[in-house]
Amino acid sequence: MRDDSALELEKTVYDLFSTQVRQTPNTLAVRASDGTRSYAQVEEFAFKVASALQADGLEREEPVAVFMQRTADLPAVLLGIMRAGGAYLPIDLQEPPERVSAMVKIAGCRRSIGDRKTFEKLSSGGGPEIKFYDVDAIGSVNHNLPPPPSSTDLAYVIFTSGSTGAPKAVEVEHQSLTNVLVEARNLFEFTSQDTFLGVTTLAFDISVIEFFLPLIVGADILLRDKSTLLKPREIARLVREEGVTAIHTGPSVWSVILDHVPDFPRLRIAVSAGEAVTPSMARTIARYADQAWNMYGPTEATVWATGHLLEHTAAENLIDISAPIGREFHGVSVRIEDTNGNLVDQGVEGELLLGDICVARGYRNRPDLTDERFVLRGETRFYRTGDRVARGPAGLLSYKGRFDDQISIQGRRIEPREIEVLLENEAGIAQAAATWFETESRTRAIVAAIVLDGEEQPDLSLVRKHLEAQIPEAMIPAKYLVLDRLPITKNAKVDRAAIRALQGELDVTSLPREAKSNMTTTEAIVAEIWGRSMRDPNVGPESNFFAIGGDSLAAVNISLRLEHKLELLLPSQLVFEAPVLRDFAAMVDEIRAKQFVRSASSFIFPLVERPETTPVFFVGVDLKMAHRWRLPCSLYAVAYWATGGRMVEMETVEQLAATYIENIQKLQPQGSYRIAGYSFGALVALEIAQQLQALGRDVEQLLILDPFKLSRTSSDGTEMVAHHESAASQMSKYGRNSMGRIRRHGLAGLITSLYKPIQMIRGGNWLMYQIFHLHRRYPNLVQESLLPKKLWPVFWYSARRKAGEYIAKPYTGKTLAVFTPKQGGEDAWKKVLKTANFMTLSADHGAIFESDVSEKWETELRGMLERQTST
Repeated sequence: MRDDSALELEKTVYDLFSTQVRQTPNTLAVRASDGTRSYAQVEEFAFKVASALQADGLEREEPVAVFMQRTADLPAVLLGIMRAGGAYLPIDLQEPPERVSAMVKIAGCRRSIGDRKTFEKLSSGGGPEIKFYDVDAIGSVNHNLPPPPSSTDLAYVIFTSGSTGAPKAVEVEHQSLTNVLVEARNLFEFTSQDTFLGVTTLAFDISVIEFFLPLIVGADILLRDKSTLLKPREIARLVREEGVTAIHTGPSVWSVILDHVPDFPRLRIAVSAGEAVTPSMARTIARYADQAWNMYGPTEATVWATGHLLEHTAAENLIDISAPIGREFHGVSVRIEDTNGNLVDQGVEGELLLGDICVARGYRNRPDLTDERFVLRGETRFYRTGDRVARGPAGLLSYKGRFDDQISIQGRRIEPREIEVLLENEAGIAQAAATWFETESRTRAIVAAIVLDGEEQPDLSLVRKHLEAQIPEAMIPAKYLVLDRLPITKNAKVDRAAIRALQGELDVTSLPREAKSNMTTTEAIVAEIWGRSMRDPNVGPESNFFAIGGDSLAAVNISLRLEHKLELLLPSQLVFEAPVLRDFAAMVDEIRAKQFVRSASSFIFPLVERPETTPVFFVGVDLKMAHRWRLPCSLYAVAYWATGGRMVEMETVEQLAATYIENIQKLQPQGSYRIAGYSFGALVALEIAQQLQALGRDVEQLLILDPFKLSRTSSDGTEMVAHHESAASQMSKYGRNSMGRIRRHGLAGLITSLYKPIQMIRGGNWLMYQIFHLHRRYPNLVQESLLPKKLWPVFWYSARRKAGEYIAKPYTGKTLAVFTPKQGGEDAWKKVLKTANFMTLSADHGAIFESDVSEKWETELRGMLERQTST
């Protein structure tokens, strides 16, 4: 163990935090949806919690259940419990009340703390009554508290799934917690400049890294709900806008995030843990971070026990099921044994045992289970992980699978026996065996093989409802396989591998199977997408998403597919609110009624929605900004191309602006307006701002982004004509490049060279423009064949015509005007925008929305908005 860590390991996490408070009392420590807390404020509230518990007689190492939403005071509550000498017991807010009551009873809790609404909801399972402390009513601080806990006292008690049919409570001491935090700090080189995104539910052990690692180095934690992991674009926004530098999640979630946000912003630290990460996925994650880690460790060995720094160029061994899990941490001893308890040679597979300071005290009030899994080898105490590993020549540990039946579902460790016991208690089921299967989203879900107690199959919908009241969603079987008998291995054990094979070969029962007759149009679309995603052709109106194999990651995928199909924005959590297809489709229809569907009759629609903010209405915005928008406000696209023929038929920029204003005011009836425009849209944005001011409405901000050159301006009532490049000049430039195009592309190049000048001059586009109008009045096949399938020449001509006739009047509102060298035209615009901030970017006109370019003008725009807000 390193000298710089030895002294720290004698301290508790509270000691390390307290030292940091003395150094940076006013530094930001926690950011949450309900506010922020400095280090001094966190300490003050922690003292209040400790004072309340101590005054009421809290005993040393007594567990205190935490029933609390992810507010800014949550870290202080955990620290306060530890400062009082207790051990916190985290409660997952998604757990069924009956299971919560069982956990409280197993842990022997007499006290709990949190917010009353959450406590009343989760404590309704009929368990023992415990005293509740409302965080909103915590009293004064007692600075004369007893001495803080020692390094060998309990820090927290956390539950895992149990092989006996009930969950197990793991007891973790302060020294184990301190060891993993210090090692993570050293490995990551984690400093006060970092921000950890805290999205893991409190009841998962990784949360202790997210909560406490920032607080021992002077960094901050950005607290968000775990549903954030279902919103890839939102996570990318948090990295860009909130300064997140470190994120931990499982490889399945990383896969969804990086698939749907390929331009995900670079992180300093990306951690994959909780389940095996394939070598190919490991390389992908490594491309997005300065440090990408594959971390391994069971709850009984305090979060992480080994780690491996991933490389995007790492060679792949096709037989590996996982990237290496690396080398052991300081304070961790590794032993690899055969079935007789003897050490194996290098390269030979065996069971991994983890020992030394990382090992938990054991299972609370279960000495039998503790003795089974926690064993002595010499004088060192080890935890038997049940994982098969081998150590390679370079000293790296490689994960090879499990020795037992334990399953990992989205990072949650599940003992199949806990599910099986509950199923066998259901009427009509004589035997049950649970195992995993791979879903369409490349994650795992549960399939249960059942043997009936009689000839009549039980109502599996009712079985599911019973299970929902007792175990978490991830543990509920998504599919059932009805067998005459369970397959057995030569050792007389249930053959779960055979069940997995049968699941792929035989017909399985999903809940429910119903004909697709009499479905609405939306129901039919949803059924088709759900069925394809879940590989189930029998999806019907009463199908339950989770009962046909759906999970949280599949929810993200189906939401994105529906968005593409229906051309609207859907919250990924919608399926959790309405898991039955009929209800889900009804909510989709409700959203469609409120949101814009891209059609010829509507042309303003949300790209980014951030409730309770003043939106930016952006004329001509590139739709890719839906994934790149960095400002903390909504973004609405004003798409003149989406108006179809109406845009072409309107004669002037003024008419366009008036039409858009009518619709903008429907979306935002009151308040100050933020208007933006790009290219031709910049002219329209200027006119919208002018007309809004004429209507007596306040325009808070105008963005003119690389606009068309002005042809005509008006200053003091005098019209002026701005310089415009002639068609002859354009043709001369084009001609110099034509011969090269013909040499490179032959006949195709010749045709392009002949056709292109027709489009460049006004006459060619005038012809297209006239054909378009004629076709609208007298449609016929001849005109249809002449009209381009893409109408951009018509829109181009229409835009140029309107721009040439538009007289730009002086504007004195708050404005940011951004230009690129080739587009030019600043001189004429400076005569119009009297009070604007001008900015020139070294980029092409077409690259203005690329991430590295847009970041520059967005940063400037954000600064202007913040300065206005502060004044």
